[in-house]
Amino acid sequence: MTLASTGTRHDGGGFGAVSRLTLLTAFAVMTGQGVARAEDVGASSAQMTARADQIAELKAQSAALEKRNTDLVKRLEKLERQRGAPDPASLQAHAPGADSVAALPNGVKDVIAGDGPLTWHGLTLYGSVQAGLAYLTHGAPFSGFAASSYPYLISKYSNRPVFGFAGNNYGNTYLGLKGETEIIPGWSAFFNLQSYFDSGSGQLSDGLKSLQLQNGVPLKNQSANSDTSLAGQPFNAAAFVGVSSTTFGKLTFGRQNALTADNMIKYDPMRTGNGFSVFGYAGSYSAIGATEDRRWDMATKYQVSAGPARFAAMVKQGDYAGANPAYQIGGGASYEGFSFDAYFGHYADAILSSSLTSVQLKTLPADSLAGTVADTQGAQIGASYTWKDFVIFGGYEQIHFSNPSNRLSPGISTIGGYVLSAINNAAYPHQRIVQAGWTGLRYSYSKDLEFDAAYYSVTQNSYGVAYCRNTSAITCAGWLQAYSLLADYRLSKRFDVYGGLFYSVYGGGMASGSLYKNNFMPQAGMRYTF
Repeated sequence: MTLASTGTRHDGGGFGAVSRLTLLTAFAVMTGQGVARAEDVGASSAQMTARADQIAELKAQSAALEKRNTDLVKRLEKLERQRGAPDPASLQAHAPGADSVAALPNGVKDVIAGDGPLTWHGLTLYGSVQAGLAYLTHGAPFSGFAASSYPYLISKYSNRPVFGFAGNNYGNTYLGLKGETEIIPGWSAFFNLQSYFDSGSGQLSDGLKSLQLQNGVPLKNQSANSDTSLAGQPFNAAAFVGVSSTTFGKLTFGRQNALTADNMIKYDPMRTGNGFSVFGYAGSYSAIGATEDRRWDMATKYQVSAGPARFAAMVKQGDYAGANPAYQIGGGASYEGFSFDAYFGHYADAILSSSLTSVQLKTLPADSLAGTVADTQGAQIGASYTWKDFVIFGGYEQIHFSNPSNRLSPGISTIGGYVLSAINNAAYPHQRIVQAGWTGLRYSYSKDLEFDAAYYSVTQNSYGVAYCRNTSAITCAGWLQAYSLLADYRLSKRFDVYGGLFYSVYGGGMASGSLYKNNFMPQAGMRYTF
């Protein structure tokens, strides 16, 4: 939130110019009235009538100028607010007492207290740093590059009990810069740049780097790694600019969340926290497709609301050789505590990156990766109902994976500039159908203490050449379930502590090749947000 001083400017423009305009107008009216009174003696009735008409006209002009003056003051105040927060020392100097401070808006009081946003001339620096401790019954050693410090969700390479530092388990560590300015009445321009980090290593989150480091490494020796949309880009979380209108909605251009990712954050009881949510750890569900597509490069997004209803659409042009075109469309509504949103989307040539096997590494570059290509499409719906201090959540989505209509060749680059030296364009003899459902409850015991509980369920069909329902192949029918509990206590406006449990278990084709089938993880942490 940007703040502005309400003091008068004395630089020859702005409020000073408006004030001079008002004084001159008042002087003209007073002068006209003085002359009329001085010439009243001996004046004819017709002359008096003419002078009265002149005075009435001057008064009307004065009233019009005064209105214009008022409108200009309001306009200038609004423009001043765009310039950034006022100097806290100046605000304190102009605050005569506790009663006056109490009467100020909350944002101004925050600045006086040294607790307002870091805003200057319309630019705001913001971020969050979080870290904690976790114990995993079946985990893997710490990684300073993976989006999550450990495999919080049971994974194929989960290979041993682990206890230690846990980064990005509830929310993420990030740093961002954003700004907004009014360009014409009712219209604003804005931008947002944001980067995710690992609070344990200080490295930019780079899931593909974590995969690259496992090239040729057996599962039992691997450290934390995962495919993700965060691939070490300078602004790996967001880099977009846009315009907004109070009437016509918001239009943004650049790297930004898919609509389904925003929707999942809204309706996931655990807010897609990596260490508490299936959908937080595995970004493919937020993308309704491949996890690298949770955020889209070169995307255009449009969102608009009308009363209780809302609508959104998003498109992405092809990048390398015209590959990866995509779109999403949907909307929802809110009424009397109930809210829902539904989206449908399609993504061509989606890429699922993975480490090279020891056999592949014999003939392929050690700094490259393998990739599976698919056309993905699906639908997602989320809903919530708020009643007193409770919020109930639920949702369902279905994702279809099929072989790509546009086959890609080895040597192409995926996000972050990583080269894929091994490409699989035929991973789906039959369409793979993934179904995911979730439900949960949030209870606000007080304004500072919150409890959350969630349940997640995921299934896939058998999509190989022959039907199977065991762990013999990744194409067999399979399932995953997870349960989570969370307590979050806010000690101050910017600092909170949290703790909870996350249990995940899977079987069938989804567990094919895995060292273990489940993971239980108690955890606790802290977070500072500014």
